Amino acid sequence: MAFKIPNLAQATYVDLAEPDSIDIDILVAAYNSTGVISGCAVTAQASPNMTVAVASGTVIVGGTRGTVTGANVTITTADGANPRIDLIVSNGSGTLSATAGTAAVEPVMPAIPSTSVVLAIVYMPAADTTISGSQIIDKRVINPISVSQLANGTDGELITWDASGVPATVAVGTSTHVLTSNGVGVAPTFQAAAVSYSDAQAISAVEGESTLVLSGVMTATSPVLTTPNLGTPSAGVMTNATGTAASLTAGNVTTNANLTGHVTSVGNAAVLGSFTSAQLATALTNETGSGAAVFGTSPTLVTPALGTPASGVMTNATGTATGLTSGITNALKSATTTVSVSAASAPTSGQVLTATAGTTATWQTTVPVTQAYAFFIS
Repeated sequence: MAFKIPNLAQATYVDLAEPDSIDIDILVAAYNSTGVISGCAVTAQASPNMTVAVASGTVIVGGTRGTVTGANVTITTADGANPRIDLIVSNGSGTLSATAGTAAVEPVMPAIPSTSVVLAIVYMPAADTTISGSQIIDKRVINPISVSQLANGTDGELITWDASGVPATVAVGTSTHVLTSNGVGVAPTFQAAAVSYSDAQAISAVEGESTLVLSGVMTATSPVLTTPNLGTPSAGVMTNATGTAASLTAGNVTTNANLTGHVTSVGNAAVLGSFTSAQLATALTNETGSGAAVFGTSPTLVTPALGTPASGVMTNATGTATGLTSGITNALKSATTTVSVSAASAPTSGQVLTATAGTTATWQTTVPVTQAYAFFIS
């Protein structure tokens, strides 16, 4: 709602249905750039008392804008015998106040304070102690600003509103710049176009194309490209690149290259640089032993701990196996069989090992031959 003079049937109090000279003053003031641009509605409190609530908004007084912050305005005590009509006003700075009328049998509105705009009138019956909605009549004249009422500015500037809704200007851009949004809460700015018409002509000439279709304006910072053919860039940092470079060949990878995953000879490095055994040992985290790296054919090991080998040929082994135990106990090995040696008793000096069967033998004492006999048969 806005400026209103209620009909008698609509008015709770007869005095409110009577036009007042102040109504004419309010309308004339609006014609002279004094009125309400937005907001500033006046209402009764949810629990009526001797205050009214004024909403936030914007007023214009003599062509000067003022921002009104929503607040409560207190009405003075009602006359005990006669009614009165008060004005709710705002000055050009947005300060709210109540101007009390004179109590009378036939009350009229008080004069409008200088440099103020009327928002509403409040009818105060005699001895009233609370203000209801039926006592408040809207007197706001919504006064949109015409172009002729705008303040002088700078050639080429544009008008915008900042995050708080306050008018602001957009600085003048350079020739050929385009107006670019910077998102909610940030004023737009003039910026250089990513591709100008002359750029398009040059690209068309180079590529031999008759037309160049641009799906959007591109800027130098963080552009988003869809399947571009980059040709051969003069430089590039691929720190955040993803995907698989199936056709990419590597040049020289410099020191401190940050590699992740496994390096294999398939699609990766087929030849590595020169490393010493010590350098490889430094790169490993679960190695055992020390010294030079070992390969499968003819390695030279220094005092190795072999554990329990699954197999081994000791043909060329030298030294003394002081801790080696035999796999066959109390036995001799012949070319074709193993001969078991009885361990019933230890041998004595002069005993000889004598076979007692095909696969057994015992230590026996031999009978010495002390005389020789010759027999002749004729």
